[in-house]
Amino acid sequence: MVYVFKTSVSNESIAHMLKPKLDSVCEKSKWTFDLEDCDNILKVETTCNLRDKIIDLLVSNGFECKELE
Repeated sequence: MVYVFKTSVSNESIAHMLKPKLDSVCEKSKWTFDLEDCDNILKVETTCNLRDKIIDLLVSNGFECKELE
């Protein structure tokens, strides 16, 4: 399963700050930011249903996060 989120994470230093938190939520999953994209995409490849946990994590850290369909 692949999740794609539009986020307000705007640079590598913020993504780096979020790395340990995403690693803990996205255990056994692969995630990447595409900050070159105008939507600052977060892509998560996983076998688990992590949609709500990822959104909650980013929102609780002050970022916008919306799943793209």
